[in-house]
Amino acid sequence: MTRLIIISLFIISITTNAYQMKRESYIDIPTASLTQGLYVNVHSSYPIKDVNDVKFDPDFGIDFSYNKFGGTLKWYDGADFAMDLSYQILSDSGSSPGLSLGISEISTSKYISTAGSEEVINDEDYTDRPPEIASAYIVGTKKISKNFEMTLGIGRGRFVGYGPRSFVPNTDVFSDENHENWALGLFGGTKIIFPNNLSFIVEADGRDANIGIEYQNELVKGTLALNKLELFGEESDLSPRVSLNLSYKIMDLKEGVKKEEKKEFPVVIELIDKESGEPVKGHTIIIDKKGDTVKASAFKDIHSFSLEPGMYTSHISATDYVDKKIEMAVKGGISENLYTIELSKKEIPKKNGYSKRFG
Repeated sequence: MTRLIIISLFIISITTNAYQMKRESYIDIPTASLTQGLYVNVHSSYPIKDVNDVKFDPDFGIDFSYNKFGGTLKWYDGADFAMDLSYQILSDSGSSPGLSLGISEISTSKYISTAGSEEVINDEDYTDRPPEIASAYIVGTKKISKNFEMTLGIGRGRFVGYGPRSFVPNTDVFSDENHENWALGLFGGTKIIFPNNLSFIVEADGRDANIGIEYQNELVKGTLALNKLELFGEESDLSPRVSLNLSYKIMDLKEGVKKEEKKEFPVVIELIDKESGEPVKGHTIIIDKKGDTVKASAFKDIHSFSLEPGMYTSHISATDYVDKKIEMAVKGGISENLYTIELSKKEIPKKNGYSKRFG
């Protein structure tokens, strides 16, 4: 089964074109997040304009995260190998952001782009281009709320650009000289999280700006993005690119079992009016103990889910009712985990202002 998955994803890779190669990246920037497991990744991109640019650069990789360590083995364009390694210093919890150290592009090639070391996408062929080899970085990621996440980092190598616009977020902007090996560039992005495992991403690094739509659940992650937005409107041989990124989880390394072997149990959440006991149609979002959205349901009074045993938080909302948050302990071995949630109507403010009481 695992071999079939790898072969299928490789076939997909040669019909599109690759971009970033790490599952926990947004589109092209790393984050401080780690999702435990072993993954097969396929990433691809294609220029929008018909220009003298790289048209075909199939890449794929094997990505793992175990405890605090993460790594990716990448195969660029069927010719060049490179590796990424990272270590999570802090996890995102409470008021503290997640924080990770990492090195991208551990390779035998001094210069390597998303098309490998032989072919270079025109926009990455800078004058005084910093070597991508051993692109060290430090990055922080913080989930501000259930719907909003931010990432900010600084790194060398591939995070440093020397284009007319990408020169600004680099340390060399304060110098009259270009320090190719030691220059540092800023990168960052935001993720807006919607129900049903969908997200919208905006990001920028030392070389380009990107936007995209992401879908992610426990097994699959996919991103459709527009890369190099700064090139829109340029009258040159440079082109923005459309990219497709796919990742599939083949094993949970922490527990040493395949994901499909884990059992899920039925959970039913019923919404009713606190005063009348009548059904109320609303929305329910299930968050796991790591703060990730695992299930969502909308416009119903009875919400049915299948969840693995463990602790979850359910965020419930309905029109004209006060939002509610409940903690759920999902248990295995029983026919059904049933929760009946009473919702209180919102108070309607008085239109006549305040009243004055006389003694």
